[in-house]
Formats: sequence, structure tokens, C-alpha cells
Amino acid sequence: MKVGDLVRIREWCRDKGKVALVSELASWGGEVKIQLIDQDYKEIWARMKNLELVEESESILKIKRNNL
Repeated sequence: MKVGDLVRIREWCRDKGKVALVSELASWGGEVKIQLIDQDYKEIWARMKNLELVEESESILKIKRNNL
């Protein structure tokens, strides 16, 4: 993962299914700071294993559907 990636929180986590942006990589590894899009970009730390990358095509389709 890298800064700017779009991620989704995995189903076993409290905020499951929420989409976020990676804003910072931890220097100690294994964690990233993410900004939750639907919560005014609230920043939280998350373990990388609890996140999945969102494919570009998937996110573009969602944006198009929401704008119809």
C-alpha cells in the first residue's frame, strides 16, 4: 500500500465496508493512517491486514452510479 490508495475496511472490523484513503505509512510497519471518506475524512490508524485495496474500475463505477 502507498499514500493515496483507496481502501475498504474488511468485514471482520468495526467499520466494515467503509472506504478510506491512505494518508500515511507507519515507520514501524504493518499499519497505515487512513481517512474515512464518509466521516469527513476522520483519520485513524489501521493494520494493513484489515484493509483491502479498492480497484480503480470499481470506484469509478460507484461514482458514476451515485451521480446518475
